[in-house]
Amino acid sequence: MIQVQDSRFILNWKKQSAQYPSYDVLVPEFRTMLHAFEAFAGEAHFGALNFNQWEVVYVDQFKKGETWESARDWIKIIPGLSTPPVNINISQVLAHNDETVSADWRYSLTGQRGRLYISLRQVRIPPSNDEVLNVTFVARGPVTASQGWEQGFAFGHDAVSAIFFSITSAEAQESWKKRS
Repeated sequence: MIQVQDSRFILNWKKQSAQYPSYDVLVPEFRTMLHAFEAFAGEAHFGALNFNQWEVVYVDQFKKGETWESARDWIKIIPGLSTPPVNINISQVLAHNDETVSADWRYSLTGQRGRLYISLRQVRIPPSNDEVLNVTFVARGPVTASQGWEQGFAFGHDAVSAIFFSITSAEAQESWKKRS
């Protein structure tokens, strides 16, 4: 799906029944659609498009019951993640164990080429109401004379891939591969 806003041109893709398309498939599709939109903007006398930012987003979901049962199990997906230990008889103060946890991280990319954002959220997916750990990776940076949007996409894709495989467990990666 293409989404056009006053300051954005976005290619969204959501898995239906087939496998997710790879980055190498989506970039040419994006390029083709962007060129068609540029031609349309030119014919409609809207003026030339001016690119100032690139962004690559990946959303990975881990279904409850497959790799985790409670928020404390999220270390099975992201081993470096920890929740504070509760060293009391938990039933004296809490009705249940962990209800949910959320987290956000922000990193600068090398060479001032952008930023990487990672967020974790426990969410329910309609219409099935399945509970998932939603892990979102966003790489974003400026379009400059030395880094066009295509170079930014490639850099952002590589950064997200490297971080995903760096912070997730082998079990999470295997679960992710089965669904993709």
